[in-house]
Amino acid sequence: MEVVVFTNGCFDIIHPGHIDLLRRARELGTKLIVGINSDQSVRAIKGETKPYLNQNDRTQILKGIRYVDDVFVFDEPTPEKLVKQYCRENKRQ
Repeated sequence: MEVVVFTNGCFDIIHPGHIDLLRRARELGTKLIVGINSDQSVRAIKGETKPYLNQNDRTQILKGIRYVDDVFVFDEPTPEKLVKQYCRENKRQ
């Protein structure tokens, strides 16, 4: 049985704590989905000087980490809409 785990964040500058989080999250299931805040969302949360890396670069870096199965960008303050959409599209509740 597939068990999908979801985590999210800005993931602007990937550091060992991020890798540990992703590893531990992946251990909870068979598939790890990561939601990242869009550039616009990061600026709203952290200020105009952020993010250091744009959302395309952050997406590619995360996709290159072996624990991560897929990455989605979201604009909203929380990933709730993204999670619901993913569940609808994959017939999960």
